[in-house]
Amino acid sequence: MTGFLHFMLAHFVTAFLFYLNHRFVFHGKMKKSGLLASWKMVHTRHHRVDYGPNFKKYAMIPWWGWLAIVAVCYAIGIYTNSYVGGGVFSYFLAYEVRHYRLHKTPIGTDRLSRFHYYHHRKDARKNYATIWTFIDRVFGTYHAH
Repeated sequence: MTGFLHFMLAHFVTAFLFYLNHRFVFHGKMKKSGLLASWKMVHTRHHRVDYGPNFKKYAMIPWWGWLAIVAVCYAIGIYTNSYVGGGVFSYFLAYEVRHYRLHKTPIGTDRLSRFHYYHHRKDARKNYATIWTFIDRVFGTYHAH
């Protein structure tokens, strides 16, 4: 498999894993104890302070989160290849940039902002994917806005 395919596969596998985490940990009924409970609490706050002036506090990955992401991507790159590590990192970077813009831009400005706003304010059981809406379409959690 070429490096480009490794990169793209890693990116979309990470997007799929993010979808599963968002759906079943953040909004699901998984046991809410320990680290999962803390992680879910941050996400709950993100939904409460989502479009106000303090949205950055809960909409952005903190600096220590970026350190962990870089360390994990580096380890993945060592144990597989740098394209896979880069593909995983590319998803987090794309997510962070787009998610920031979704909360910063006026609501309803484009299709993706309406998609994300629907998840936050209308039905938190829909539109989990954040940036790759086809994942929600595949799993039946997509809602047209």
